[in-house]
Amino acid sequence: MNFLNRKILNFVLISILLFTLNGCVSYYIGYFGYHKNKIRRYSDTKEESITRKTYIKNLKFQIDTSIIKNVFIEYAYRWGRSYKITKKLTPADTFSSKNQPDKPYQIIVEYKKENDNGLVFLKEFWIYRNDSTLHDTLKIDAMVTDIKTNHKTKYVLKIWE
Repeated sequence: MNFLNRKILNFVLISILLFTLNGCVSYYIGYFGYHKNKIRRYSDTKEESITRKTYIKNLKFQIDTSIIKNVFIEYAYRWGRSYKITKKLTPADTFSSKNQPDKPYQIIVEYKKENDNGLVFLKEFWIYRNDSTLHDTLKIDAMVTDIKTNHKTKYVLKIWE
């Protein structure tokens, strides 16, 4: 009987060890294996940007529809050891060509992805910048497709400071 209890205990301990090891390996391969901590990120909303402490200022904008919620400038950043950790993008962050560390600011266009039975497509919903000042008016094409009729309507989003 004592021999049987010892075998069960060994089995349980080895199972726990393997389960824990599997979780650690999966985390490492899934997060660090894909280098998610080395790629430039952007905030989806102004609230997220404020929470991450990357928010700089709002920009003025004009469009003939209500699809755009907000336009703002934030500092470029990347994730740390987790997606919840924010690290400033530095000139050494050249892992991806999309990082562009020479442009440490980004303009974010916050929009409603679904709007009154329509889908929104913006050619650029983040724009990399050298500085946080907007000297000229930017124009971005926005396309809204009605889900029911498949009718596409093109709008021009104008952004200025």
